[in-house]
Amino acid sequence: MAGATTESWLREAVVTIGAGDSFEGYRPGRSFSALSDTNAARKITFTINNNISEQPNSSVISLYNLSRENRAYIEGELAGKEVILEVGYAGQSPGLSQIFRGDIYRATSARKGTDWVTTIESGDGIAAYRDGAISITSGPGQSYLHLLQRAAESMGLSLDTTAADLEALGRQILNGRTFHGSSHEFIRRICRSTGNSWSIQLGVVQILQEGGASGASAIRVSPATGLIGTPAPVKTKIRFESTRRRRRGSSRSSRSNEDEGGVEVTSLLNPQIYPGALVQVESSSVNGNFVAKKVLHSGDTVGDTWETRMSLFELGE
Repeated sequence: MAGATTESWLREAVVTIGAGDSFEGYRPGRSFSALSDTNAARKITFTINNNISEQPNSSVISLYNLSRENRAYIEGELAGKEVILEVGYAGQSPGLSQIFRGDIYRATSARKGTDWVTTIESGDGIAAYRDGAISITSGPGQSYLHLLQRAAESMGLSLDTTAADLEALGRQILNGRTFHGSSHEFIRRICRSTGNSWSIQLGVVQILQEGGASGASAIRVSPATGLIGTPAPVKTKIRFESTRRRRRGSSRSSRSNEDEGGVEVTSLLNPQIYPGALVQVESSSVNGNFVAKKVLHSGDTVGDTWETRMSLFELGE
């Protein structure tokens, strides 16, 4: 696509800045587009780091040659200010897709050569993760799901349990419990007790059955749908602690993802791929269904970069 010349293949990225509460309306705040004459940016680049862990996802978004007034707007008071990034191809269905939403914690502008570059750093639900607190006393008969809902509400976030172990979450607590502390720690304890994992994705607390995937159907990645290069084994090491190991009382361990069936796959930018998504890989070397655990989206509206790199693992791992 990078070499296409027809306008229908033009890459589009729209960055919208505004107060978090105002985003409940339709496209509020101030938007910046690489293809628009209004609030135009000569180009937009971005790196989105998404993962299935409890730590918030992060993004770095750069807008080139904004007006002085727009630079001041972005760099102004950051408390409660959020950014939404939508990407797609001009003139192509289904149009723009939201690929990131997060709380801005740093915004600066600097001259690089002949360009003014405004860089925005943000985290997905980072304010809710950092500031969310809960004080709760639960009596016997309440379910883990009820407690999860209370915890998500205390963070100001919605809850998605469609791919969770609902049978475990539906169990009633036998003894009363009291907890005072951070909401994310409370959610972590509930997930440890019920064989689930959790993360924040696009401002939503996503609960997944450990080793499972979300979504009713797999996202197909093949040479015909944008696969770039050849899938390769994941070579970096990660630290993980499975529910089975926790229940046996074993300590946290570290080993290669290769032993867990991990593969690294790169495709043309695909906003539909997110941590927890079920991905169907079709290639000459790797075929099968996997769950995405780490997803890196990188883009440059006028450069060569426009891709999604994902670390995929076999279901159940």
